[in-house]
Amino acid sequence: MWGKLSDIWGRRPSLIIGNLVPLLLFFPLNAMVGQMFLSLFLPATSVRTVGVAFPYAVAVAIFGGPAPYLQNWISTQYSAGMFSLHMGLLLVVSTVVASIPPETKAKDLRH
Repeated sequence: MWGKLSDIWGRRPSLIIGNLVPLLLFFPLNAMVGQMFLSLFLPATSVRTVGVAFPYAVAVAIFGGPAPYLQNWISTQYSAGMFSLHMGLLLVVSTVVASIPPETKAKDLRH
């Protein structure tokens, strides 16, 4: 579905939207998660899906796997809110980088 929208809107807007939406949602969703372990599952209960694609699972394991350790280290070295700031800054950087490439919407990409 996202690929089809990318064909309609263009790659650059799709990349920018793909970064800005998580940036806007990260802080409110992070605030919903309390200090209890079970609270991690409460916000996502209604949107759980059955089965996750293997490449997605591998990417999450590689790139998301160290995130809890990084969050713990940043929280102990600085403060708990610094990890949220770190994530927000990464999304801002990703949005800036996504706005740099030329738009390919309605262009022949075969050559």
